[in-house]
Amino acid sequence: MDYITGEGAVYANLNFEVVEKHTPFQEEKSKVVYTGQLDQNGQASFTLKMNPKRNYVLGIEDPPNLCYGEVQQYYLDHASNNNVTFEFAQCAFSKLIINNANCIDANDKLVLYRSNDLGTIDGTYAWEHNGCVYWETTGGVDGDPAGYSSIPYGNIYYHWEVTKNNITTSHHDTVFYNIGEYKTYQIDY
Repeated sequence: MDYITGEGAVYANLNFEVVEKHTPFQEEKSKVVYTGQLDQNGQASFTLKMNPKRNYVLGIEDPPNLCYGEVQQYYLDHASNNNVTFEFAQCAFSKLIINNANCIDANDKLVLYRSNDLGTIDGTYAWEHNGCVYWETTGGVDGDPAGYSSIPYGNIYYHWEVTKNNITTSHHDTVFYNIGEYKTYQIDY
């Protein structure tokens, strides 16, 4: 399911499988007992007779251009029908530029927080830039294109605080990034 639209159609035709697992004699054994593809709505329906003494794991392949969503597997419940939702988000690409265009002195400070509809992007910390700063995304890490960082598409919420001459001001902005879009966002302060 797409985490923004709530629709599964964008993930139609992804492969999935069900693996049966058990541990005889302290050695885990597994075998694939069902394979298929998601339908045009991004859904899978199947019937499977399960041995109550074994575990069954539903796995789905990662969609292309994945920016949100981890190894996709789910242990199925023997006693009921299973309704499983995997959430994914495709990537957009951001170049962030931070520029102290009107520097007063080394005590100037910018603190930046970023979040999206999934929560914080940068973990529990904020970015701090002190003094007369110019900084931009270099990218090229973990498969990101040079000069850009991959982010889940959708709204990015920027909140930053600027301190100059011992006066702090707060600023907010929201920017929407489309799937696959390359966008530059610049903060001049």
